[in-house]
Amino acid sequence: VGLKADAEGVVVSCGTQDVGNGSRSTLAHVVAEGLGLPLAKVAVRLGDTDLPRGPMAAGSRTTATLVPALEDAVGDLLDEVVAALREGGSPAELVDGRVRVGGVETPLLELLARTGPLEVLGRRGPDRGGSFVPFAVGGLWIGRGLAGALILTEVEVDSRLGRVVPLRVWAGYGVGRVAVPTLARSQALGGVIQGLSYGLYEERRLDPHTGRVLTRGLEDYRIAGLGDTPEIVTEFVDEGWDHVPGGSVGLGELATVGVVASLANAVRHATGWRPLELPIRPDRVLAGLGSPS
Repeated sequence: VGLKADAEGVVVSCGTQDVGNGSRSTLAHVVAEGLGLPLAKVAVRLGDTDLPRGPMAAGSRTTATLVPALEDAVGDLLDEVVAALREGGSPAELVDGRVRVGGVETPLLELLARTGPLEVLGRRGPDRGGSFVPFAVGGLWIGRGLAGALILTEVEVDSRLGRVVPLRVWAGYGVGRVAVPTLARSQALGGVIQGLSYGLYEERRLDPHTGRVLTRGLEDYRIAGLGDTPEIVTEFVDEGWDHVPGGSVGLGELATVGVVASLANAVRHATGWRPLELPIRPDRVLAGLGSPS
């Protein structure tokens, strides 16, 4: 991840892309917090092969790769500011992540007006303690340790109409330090809603004669809406990843994959019938309740 800084603000540059996973917002927040700048003074450039190399948006590793690299760049930039000020004769020092000149904390942009433009490149180092397997898989090293999720779902099942209504979901995630809590919670909530949506409603239908997809639009393909969304409580455990640069691992798929299993187990607990097909439609519920469990 690259940082270019001058008296006008800071530009973050990386060849990764943001396909809705919040990379642009995450990078801006981390830089703003690390350098003590307002968000308006941070610009983010992504998605260009001429920019510093970054991860692809897959495998729930984008944020866990970008954040430690960016924090490395932030630290190097502050060191460069201090070094440039000292060369100019100013008694500068770095205290608790902020630059002090003569014992007084000075806004970074004012200091950059004195030092001139600076540019640094941050990198993510390897995990400590080795990898999960001793060789690369598809060019990637699998880290030692696996993230975890615990999903509890409370449902109400109408035994006459076959309708399943989720009432509450509790979702806990062990992914280490959360870089931007607001964005992480939003991703967790979206993952739960997506899991409930494909568990209860979403279904691709094909023409049996031509193989063409019949459910090609939202008028034919049902997804969860606001009225289908239950109360959702999210919790994060920030321990257990001290061996990983940045102290965190990916949240992406983890936010969704356990929801359907929890949903189906809740239906089983409520009715004695275990769903084995998705979505858990009313007709399938009624057929299941009418047959031996």
